[in-house]
Amino acid sequence: MNLENADQLSKMVAGLTAMRADTGKTDEPFDIIAALPPDTDPVPYAAAGATWWLVEFPSDSSSVDQVRGVIRDGPMRSS
Repeated sequence: MNLENADQLSKMVAGLTAMRADTGKTDEPFDIIAALPPDTDPVPYAAAGATWWLVEFPSDSSSVDQVRGVIRDGPMRSS
């Protein structure tokens, strides 16, 4: 599913949290991974529950320089 905004992720996390509560798995850790287009601010997605984010490069229009730039910039740092 392609996320159009962080609110969608928040709703998915809430649903997943409810399902986990129904099965008694609330003490088991889990990760939420959001695949986002380049230049998307991951902060709202982290606030919505994402614990990891991946840059989703379109295969037909990405350049090596664009990928290198994301790698060079490194991961988001929380403040």
